[in-house]
Amino acid sequence: MKTTVERELKLQADGSLSIDDLGGEPVEPRTFTSTYHDTGDGILLRLGIQLRHRLEDGANIWQLKLPREDGPFGLEVDGVPGDPPSELAEVLRAALDGRHLRPVATLRTRRSGRRVDGAEVTLDSVEVLDGQRVASRFTEIEAELVADEPRQLAALERRLCKAGARATDGRSKLRRVLDPAEPEHPGKRAPAVAQVRALLRAQYEQLLRHDPGVRVGGEPEDVHAMRVAVRRMNVLRLPAHANAGIVAE
Repeated sequence: MKTTVERELKLQADGSLSIDDLGGEPVEPRTFTSTYHDTGDGILLRLGIQLRHRLEDGANIWQLKLPREDGPFGLEVDGVPGDPPSELAEVLRAALDGRHLRPVATLRTRRSGRRVDGAEVTLDSVEVLDGQRVASRFTEIEAELVADEPRQLAALERRLCKAGARATDGRSKLRRVLDPAEPEHPGKRAPAVAQVRALLRAQYEQLLRHDPGVRVGGEPEDVHAMRVAVRRMNVLRLPAHANAGIVAE
């Protein structure tokens, strides 16, 4: 099982920007089709986890992206379409909690790029597929570090914006396609039971969000995040007057 840590930025683009003008060395063009999988209630998307099957030049790869503070942590396993390989299903055991996975979106991406300033800058022309029909299209620029120097991304972002790129709201390709509704949060005047329920749900989802990283191992951040979530859930079991601090914590 291959693992990766991605340090990247995403920008919007239109026909006015040519990444060839950035100089550097060209990157081999690619075309691949990614089929994203999630449960009926979209638990993975809600947790910021992505599971997809990618087909490229006859090669079948399953990719799992987990959220991390320093950039998404990725796992890759060879496998045919259908159900994900057992290695990835095991990592997602708690998050899925018996739910069944199904395809939720299929994207075909034509990618071209340049390697410049210690990063690989790519222009993705994305088609959203509905069966064999193209339902919609969009274009996205990604810049991913090749050398481990995070400051280079900020400088490269400024350079790309001067060339005509625009900032995005940070959504992934999948979120742009599915555009899920944000969960409603109870207002300040909502009943106490609604406030507590919302807090418990948020901490429970925090547990699920970092459980896969704990199962994979190797990152103290995931263990710490789960400990914090458990501590906050335990606080909610105290009398009401003792719970006030959790909101500010």
